[in-house]
Amino acid sequence: MNCMCSIEGFVCSPWLSGAKGSFLQDMHRWMREGKLSVKETVFEGLENWGAGFQSLFTGGNTGKVVIKV
Repeated sequence: MNCMCSIEGFVCSPWLSGAKGSFLQDMHRWMREGKLSVKETVFEGLENWGAGFQSLFTGGNTGKVVIKV
């Protein structure tokens, strides 16, 4: 059996430290300029954590799932 597998990774520390870019400064500027949008689905109350967690696997969320307590 021939299995061609590969594992790839991305090291972000050079961009965070400024060695290869200016991620933090760029993100800060883009946030100030309103160029970033956040997509999240909010579930109200700790009693709804189960529905929030389940939405991760059923496609019932958009973006990040937030449980507001």
